[in-house]
Amino acid sequence: MGIQLYQGLDIGYKLHLISSTGSIIVPLAADFTTANVQDNQLYNPMTAASSSLFTEETYFMIGDSGYDDQKLYDLSINRGFELVCPVQRYEHTLLTDQS
Repeated sequence: MGIQLYQGLDIGYKLHLISSTGSIIVPLAADFTTANVQDNQLYNPMTAASSSLFTEETYFMIGDSGYDDQKLYDLSINRGFELVCPVQRYEHTLLTDQS
């Protein structure tokens, strides 16, 4: 189920999963796609289909850098929660002391 590069092509499959967190992890929505489908293309339909499962205590949706898209941040705010994605660190990016 991994992704392999073969002559520059993505082959394989990806699992897109929305789950709860806490002492019990419950899958809320899942979808399989071929490896060449971008992550951000699944965010809108998956969060829309799962919206009835979100509670008032849903504050954040955490995604990897494939979901780092301003349209998705705006969509999340409109749906009542905040999208959080990691900041990519590049080789030439200097880390600064923020203390």
